[in-house]
Amino acid sequence: MKFVPWTDEKAVVSDLKVSPALLYRCDQAIKGLVCQPAWVLLLQAALELAGKRLFTAR
Repeated sequence: MKFVPWTDEKAVVSDLKVSPALLYRCDQAIKGLVCQPAWVLLLQAALELAGKRLFTAR
């Protein structure tokens, strides 16, 4: 795992392993804006961060 300082925003964005859309859906679920349980999306994000995908893209 590569750690970068918080001040280097460009490096943080380029090393992102979880899709921004999935993180946004996690945020929405936590806030109660979508019907999908937040724990499912958080599990999916954690697995994606670990290099495992829950679902395959078509």
